[in-house]
Amino acid sequence: MITIRSRLARPAMALAFIATGGFASAAPTPSARPAAPALLSPDQAIPPAALEALVDVTVRQTMAREHIAGVTVAVVQDGKVVLKKGYGLADVARQRPVDPDRTLFRVGSISKTFTWLMTLSAVERGRMRLDAPLNTYLPPALRIPDHPGYRQIRLRDTMTHTPGFEDLPLKRLFLRDPAQLLAVDADLAISRPARVFPPGEVMAYSNYATALTGYALAHVEGGLWQDILEAQILKPAGMTHTTGREVYPPRAGLPAPMSADLARELSQAYRWTGADFTADPFELVGGKAPAGSISSTAGDMARYMMLLLADGVIDGRTVYGPATAAAIRTPMRRFPGDSAIDGGFFQSPLSGGLMSYGHNGATMDFHSNLMIVPALRLGVFVSANTASEATLTGALPALIAQTFYAPPPAPPLAVTPALLRDAALYSGEYLSTRRPFHGLQAFAMGFLTTPVSVAAPGYLRVGPARFVATSEPGMFRDVDHPWVHLQAEAGPGQTTKLVLGGGELWRADWVHQTRTLGVLALLTMVASVSILFGLASPARWRLPQTHLQQFAGTLRGPAAVLWLFAVPAFVFKLQGAMADQSTVVYGWPGPLVTAASASALAAAVLSGAAAALTPVAWAGRGGWSAWRKLRFTATILAFAAFGLLLARLGALQPWNP
Repeated sequence: MITIRSRLARPAMALAFIATGGFASAAPTPSARPAAPALLSPDQAIPPAALEALVDVTVRQTMAREHIAGVTVAVVQDGKVVLKKGYGLADVARQRPVDPDRTLFRVGSISKTFTWLMTLSAVERGRMRLDAPLNTYLPPALRIPDHPGYRQIRLRDTMTHTPGFEDLPLKRLFLRDPAQLLAVDADLAISRPARVFPPGEVMAYSNYATALTGYALAHVEGGLWQDILEAQILKPAGMTHTTGREVYPPRAGLPAPMSADLARELSQAYRWTGADFTADPFELVGGKAPAGSISSTAGDMARYMMLLLADGVIDGRTVYGPATAAAIRTPMRRFPGDSAIDGGFFQSPLSGGLMSYGHNGATMDFHSNLMIVPALRLGVFVSANTASEATLTGALPALIAQTFYAPPPAPPLAVTPALLRDAALYSGEYLSTRRPFHGLQAFAMGFLTTPVSVAAPGYLRVGPARFVATSEPGMFRDVDHPWVHLQAEAGPGQTTKLVLGGGELWRADWVHQTRTLGVLALLTMVASVSILFGLASPARWRLPQTHLQQFAGTLRGPAAVLWLFAVPAFVFKLQGAMADQSTVVYGWPGPLVTAASASALAAAVLSGAAAALTPVAWAGRGGWSAWRKLRFTATILAFAAFGLLLARLGALQPWNP
């Protein structure tokens, strides 16, 4: 399960958010890294002592810098565990250290890889087909409604994150209160997203689609997803400290919860408050279990990586067949450079011509990464238990492979000064395709754009990243990570889409540009204040006016009051989300946002009614002066324009959180 953290850390968040399992992030930079070892050939194994020295200094310094309570790491190569180690604390209050064989960490979206393995295995056994409609395998209550002009969503679409669903990260993505848990069919029905893209065409990472696929698999196999996971993967692979179950009191209609023995070994989740670590409650995924509920140890994830590297065989037991093994290394959908989705796993290039596949994942507090490099017979897993973790899990796996095997990077491509002449072609604000498109969530996230610009001497800047043009038209390469490519697709006179790391950024139209919202919000606030000052003046009421003019002018008063409440309330809530995303995820929309939306809706209705009376206000004789008519028209047009903008953005839907 991928957190919305990257959405709330603007402007870099959109890049991180769309690169779900794509390129490695910038590596941690320890101040005292061990001397660089001599490069190994692919057939040589990493010396354990050198590996441990690199991991120790990287993890410990990053934990101190980013205030991480606990980390667990596993590295396997040539069918053996090369490193398995815990760092820091699983429970700060009880001073319980991280034990790599006993302490369970939440692995987030790495759970999806288990779901895809089981699905591909069902395909291999003839029980499912990749090109069959997903509805073929779903019970009636969970089937996806038809959409005019769209074909049915296929199993292949969900595995490549192209089903065409909008993303609803604030709609039951995580829960803290077990009483809010619903049965699977009810949960998926209540959180069903709209279909906004034709299936098979647009990459938009989807937790919902994965969860739906997991339950399609469960329906085919005749059981619960958790039971099938245990029977088909965990028990045969000897992963005794891994579970897809969660912590809650047993309840009819829900899968059996996590066993007490495993629950006692769970790492606590933490947030750094600036002075100390604050423990967070268990993050419930509920009906989205196939997309993100698994908890595991470094020791068990080492066995999982050895299973993947051995094509489904471990300890002489075959867990899945050769067709499944081939599928997770065969691109189903390609992206710029050599990035791809291979049977639900993300394929990513590394420096030195190396190729990896795997998946990252996060809950609100836990962050994890799994990377397999078949050419090196190497697997790396790392997980951290603190929300402040920002670079370690994303970078450590690639850092290990590249430190020991990658030759020095090639000289960077020369910048292209001519790019400066084409600045207007690329510059602007871009929105991820992975976002809400309706209701209050769409409004809350509709302005989390990524800024794109051209900078001297010839860089394309996408958020904080710098790219240089290659010889291939429309293709760019990351300056700091030269194996990462970006493709720009041009429309008439400007770039319309950027494709990066398996995600897509589309140019924001004028409605979604922050400048549009800012200007209209400011005009509305200024107009509201001026109206209330005017209404407070006794002289105003002695000026001549017709009855209709008086009525039209009176409508502006309550509209101004409502706007003066709604705008600051929205700003206060969304600014608070920047500081603490959990207040949004676990409390969305909350009474303040609902009240702000209702107030804005009422203000927009009053503003519209006043705008409709504008011709009457101008036609009245013996009433308002021309100056007063102009002031009325200007303020009411500002109100009406702001109301129309908010309606377009979904802010006027208190019933649709």
